Amino acid sequence: MQRQQSGNNQMELQDPDVEADISSIILDYLEILAKHWKKIAACTVSATLITAVCTMFMPNVYIAKTMVIPGEDDKGGIGTLMAQLGGLANVAGGAVSTKATGELYITMLKSETIKDRIIDRFNLLAFYKANENNTW
Repeated sequence: MQRQQSGNNQMELQDPDVEADISSIILDYLEILAKHWKKIAACTVSATLITAVCTMFMPNVYIAKTMVIPGEDDKGGIGTLMAQLGGLANVAGGAVSTKATGELYITMLKSETIKDRIIDRFNLLAFYKANENNTW
């Protein structure tokens, strides 16, 4: 064993046999990689190609969307702040509330659930001679 002094004046024990073992193990791995690099590359490329072909034949993935509708009573946040400001804030709050309600109805009408129900109710796919794979 050899003693070496590091930068912070502490003595470290290093075993040259351990260092030689570690370096020989690393060299063994590198030798295996160098010997079989063609096989490794071929497996990587073939797995990539097989994955690409399989994904081409997979069915479409559909996205689910959800809409959170706020309740009529605003218990926290802006409602509390408006209530603390007094009568003028209530007038402004009524205007903001009406606008938010109108925007809420427009958003609901644009939702996929409402669109799908209207299409089914009025049989619009048959009327426009479209198939279900078309996007709207």
